[in-house]
Amino acid sequence: MPKVIDPIVDPVVVNTNKANLRRLFAEFNTMPQYYTVITGTPVNITGEKGTRIRFYDSSFIDSAGNYLLNDTLLVALTELYLPGDMIGNSIVATTNSDKLLSTGGQVYIKVTRKGKEVFANRFGLDFKQSQPATAPRAIHYGAWANADSLVTWTMIDTVRYNGVTAAHTTYDSTFGSLYVFDSCPRFNWLACNYPITSANAVTNVSITAPDTTFNPANTRIFLYFPDMKSLQAVKNYEPATHTYSLGAAASWIPINWNATLVMLASKNGQYYYYEQKKIVTALGQSFTPTLLPQSAVFIADRLKAL
Repeated sequence: MPKVIDPIVDPVVVNTNKANLRRLFAEFNTMPQYYTVITGTPVNITGEKGTRIRFYDSSFIDSAGNYLLNDTLLVALTELYLPGDMIGNSIVATTNSDKLLSTGGQVYIKVTRKGKEVFANRFGLDFKQSQPATAPRAIHYGAWANADSLVTWTMIDTVRYNGVTAAHTTYDSTFGSLYVFDSCPRFNWLACNYPITSANAVTNVSITAPDTTFNPANTRIFLYFPDMKSLQAVKNYEPATHTYSLGAAASWIPINWNATLVMLASKNGQYYYYEQKKIVTALGQSFTPTLLPQSAVFIADRLKAL
């Protein structure tokens, strides 16, 4: 009897390069607002969502550290206050080591002079809140410099810099309740965040995609915690089972929290979406979402309603 040679079975090969994720979902990005300011005198800007920027007479410097006086500058401001805004812009409310943060808003500020970047000396930045709040907040810096192509956050050195923490909101008769920061030392991504602490037991979660075509190269998964005002990405991936999880224990979430699961994919020019609200986190929780093809308009409306 001839020898039977076992067929060679190739392992599942999945593209895990996340570099193009921001481009795939760029349609859901928030558009910046543009303002012109004249340097050398105090100038205030109020964004469409209530963010207040207070430029002082010495707020702007060039790349050599020289103060800019009597110059015309262009300020681009992007405001993110809602979870759908964060998801649409590939931003989470976690540190770069996946620690959960509570957020009171996130902004991107870029200043230019005749097309060249302008830098900050010190300026005021106030985040509008829908109601008074007693929770503390601190300025955090954001960066995209990570393999997951997400903006994550690092708290500013609050010992070195004064005026970058707020114990509670401040009420302004014109602007309402604001977290007020008087001395921000840089532009770019900035957030009004604070670390979350919880005595609850923590757990991992597992989310099994329909198949391996929904993989880290084209799929985003988020857990939103409305009571905590926090948003986390689920990004650890096991190709053999096409299952996502939170990975290392440092990124696990507390149990008994209210949560919403959002899964968004872009495959062969078609968007896919899944959403599950009214989740209560529990030990060893698992999900098997069914992603359905949806239009960009549908997804934008769902993100807005989160």
